[in-house]
Amino acid sequence: MKVRVLSPAVSEISEAALWYDSQRRGLGSEFWQKIDATLQKIEQAPTRFSKSEFATLETDLRFAYVPRFKYVIHFLIKKKRFKSWRLLTPPASLGTGFSEDRVPDTKGD
Repeated sequence: MKVRVLSPAVSEISEAALWYDSQRRGLGSEFWQKIDATLQKIEQAPTRFSKSEFATLETDLRFAYVPRFKYVIHFLIKKKRFKSWRLLTPPASLGTGFSEDRVPDTKGD
């Protein structure tokens, strides 16, 4: 899974890093390192993290705690979905079986 961090989240993380640095020099850098490590873990295995109470069947919303810091990353797993499936009937000369033609509809993605 490719992780994409939205710009409002980057701004929030930057502000938090500045605040941590104001508490103790170098703590902001450590915070960024923990954020980066957590994002890598999310990228490697997103489903290992707990589902949010706001998750639905259609929305796979999850969260990950950032170690050592009182910070939580909320993320959404977007699944690639096949928008159309077609079952094709072969010509009678080939028998009575069916073959599946699975072609993803990529229009609008």
